[in-house]
Parts: sequence; C-alpha cells; structure tokens
Amino acid sequence: LYEREKLERLMDTLSQRFDMFAPPQKAPRRTGSQSFSIWANTCSVCHGIDGAVSPFGHTLLPAPPDLRAYSLTHERALAVIRNGYPGTVMPPFRAFPEAVLEELAAISNSFRTGR
Repeated sequence: LYEREKLERLMDTLSQRFDMFAPPQKAPRRTGSQSFSIWANTCSVCHGIDGAVSPFGHTLLPAPPDLRAYSLTHERALAVIRNGYPGTVMPPFRAFPEAVLEELAAISNSFRTGR
C-alpha cells in the first residue's frame, strides 16, 4: 500500500519546498515527569521510547514516522498531538493540560539525529 522509500522521498520534498520540518531540538530540562511518563506509557506504544517506530507501530498502516529522522516544527507537532492525524491511528489528545501538550511536542522533536 505505502512504500517506505517513496514516503521518505515525499517527506524530503515537502521539507525542502515548504520548510515543514524543523532542525532537531533538545527537550527542555524542565520537562515534567508527567510528560515523560505519558510519552513512555502512551506515545511509545507506536513511536517507540526513543522515537524509533515500535514493533507495534510497524504493524500500522501507515506506520508512524521515525522521529529520529524527522521532526516537525513545534507548532505542527503540537497540532498533531492535540488534534490527531487524519488517515492514521494517531488519536487527538485534547484532554491533556496545555503545558503537557507543549512538552510532548518538545519530546517528540528531541529524538531527531539528522539524515
């Protein structure tokens, strides 16, 4: 259905044309333990504890992105976490406090190692 190589080329093209992706950033030192706990117990089920797609994540169509290779702008990551991502199993997480959503966006962008 989806070929990884084609998806990666598409992501590269989008990044170059629309500056959609951001350079890697470290999670803020003040990131709360609640946010890391949510990442470890909820987000990592699909995204992996270190941003690599988990074994379960690989069973999804489409699989979530490898967060070590791509990071969205903070605003875009926040929007995806808050609202979910149509056409995928990424659900919205609107019930979390805004500070936690902000920290989860920072955590998700902290795994990027570059390409």
